[in-house]
Amino acid sequence: FKKAAMNKQNCCGILGGDKMKSVQIKSHVGKDGILRLQVPVDISDQEMEVLLVLQPVGKKTSDMPESSGWPPDFFKITAGAFKDNPLKREAQGEYEIRIFYKTTNN
Repeated sequence: FKKAAMNKQNCCGILGGDKMKSVQIKSHVGKDGILRLQVPVDISDQEMEVLLVLQPVGKKTSDMPESSGWPPDFFKITAGAFKDNPLKREAQGEYEIRIFYKTTNN
């Protein structure tokens, strides 16, 4: 079990005051399944509310398609679906030419 290095260089200390502070550290869960954290703060003898978010390293949920609303395995199932009948882009026709007037408010 390695302790997370906590010093001013990796921004793990929290400054005092009445504002909420965010701290991001990487730590290790031991074989016993217990996460032990030691986070130095510049506050003493005061109640604190702590919010802990656990995210396995290397498995960022924001990188997964499901986090954007796609059904599980959507891309595995649909990849190559048009290989036998590829989509073709037809002619787009003529487009109108628009004239833009620049106005100034001097």
